[in-house]
Amino acid sequence: MSEISPDPAAATPPDDAARDPRDPQDTRDTQGSHSTPGVPTPRRSKVVPATVALTAAAAAIALAVIPGSSTPGSTPGGSPTSTSTTSTGQATPGSLPSPKAELLALARRDPKDPMAIGRADAPVVMVQLSDFACGYCRQYALETEPALIEKYVKTGVLRIEWHDFPYLSDGSRRAAIAGRAAAAQGKFWELHQAIFADTTSGEEHLELFNLSALAQGVGIEPQQFAADMADKAAYDAVKKDFEAAQALGVSGTPSFVINGRPFVGAQPLANFAGLIELAAAEAG
Repeated sequence: MSEISPDPAAATPPDDAARDPRDPQDTRDTQGSHSTPGVPTPRRSKVVPATVALTAAAAAIALAVIPGSSTPGSTPGGSPTSTSTTSTGQATPGSLPSPKAELLALARRDPKDPMAIGRADAPVVMVQLSDFACGYCRQYALETEPALIEKYVKTGVLRIEWHDFPYLSDGSRRAAIAGRAAAAQGKFWELHQAIFADTTSGEEHLELFNLSALAQGVGIEPQQFAADMADKAAYDAVKKDFEAAQALGVSGTPSFVINGRPFVGAQPLANFAGLIELAAAEAG
């Protein structure tokens, strides 16, 4: 099992770490996500079948929500049938693959969770596995997430829960721990947005001095922030998230789990909306 080191000097960055990981052109795959180039996977017998299952399920779900795709709820040309949408485009239940119990278990639904946004009892929970150094995570955070919050979180339909999957670089791990330190002061989402919106170039983007400056800029008390950054509890929490995701076969970011169904990549807003609305209709 690969460990996440709290000491930047103790970890070896992946081979492509010299490139700016925030640039989506560096490591994009066909799903609009970064894959894991330098993180060892757990035992093959456990992870490879999980990866195959997750990939297949994610592909099926993507087809279910992409207009014009062929799914059990549509004709090959994309015309809706009674199991996908009504004539007005409203989502109806019964159009999605069955949720996976192990993926449903990822949702914390803790009303005091500082790394979640939205009602704890919202009908739809989207678990978000991300890396602050990932270019496609940045794209999602700046272009898609605000629209999801406005349309679904604020109306009580959706809850978003952040899970750390910092695998791209030392800066990934440092920023994940900074996120935990911000969460201790109830400012996780403020720092989350500040990190992704920051335009500092290269390796300086996720260096401690820049993370500290960004934290102060969103009202985080600096001495407590520094103390929480150094607290092993923050490191342990990041490591727990990372290893839990690895055990399920997660190998890249951004990855999402929406009511127990995997959904991979910084896909268009319409694809997120389609799955969220189907999941909400199913939940009643």
